[in-house]
Amino acid sequence: MPPSNALTVATLQREGVTIVAVTGEVDFVTAPELRSVMDEVMAERPAAVVIDLSEVTFLASVGLQLLIEVNDAISSTGRFAVVADGSVTRRPLELMKFDEMFGLHRRLEEALADVGGR
Repeated sequence: MPPSNALTVATLQREGVTIVAVTGEVDFVTAPELRSVMDEVMAERPAAVVIDLSEVTFLASVGLQLLIEVNDAISSTGRFAVVADGSVTRRPLELMKFDEMFGLHRRLEEALADVGGR
C-alpha cells in the first residue's frame, strides 16, 4: 500500500473518555482497519467515545457509514462525538447532517466537554 493511503489509528483514555485518533485516508482499502479498532473499542462498552478525524486527509463514504454505525451502537448506553475541522472531514459531515446525529466539534477539548469528560 502506498504511503499516501496509510492509515493509523490510536486509542487512548482521557478524562474517562475513549479517544480514537485517526490519521491518513479512510477509504475502501483502509476502512477495515478502522472498523476493527472500533469493534474492539465498542466491545468494552465505553461510557463515551470521541473519534478525532482532525488528521484525516480523505474520508470516503465507507468512513461516513462507520460513524453512523458507531453512533447507533453507543447511543443507548453512552455518548459519542466527532472532531473534524477541515473541508475533507467537516464539510461532508455537515452536508449529510451528521452534526444533527452526534456532537461535531472543531477541537478535541470541545468534544470531551460535550461527552462529559472531566
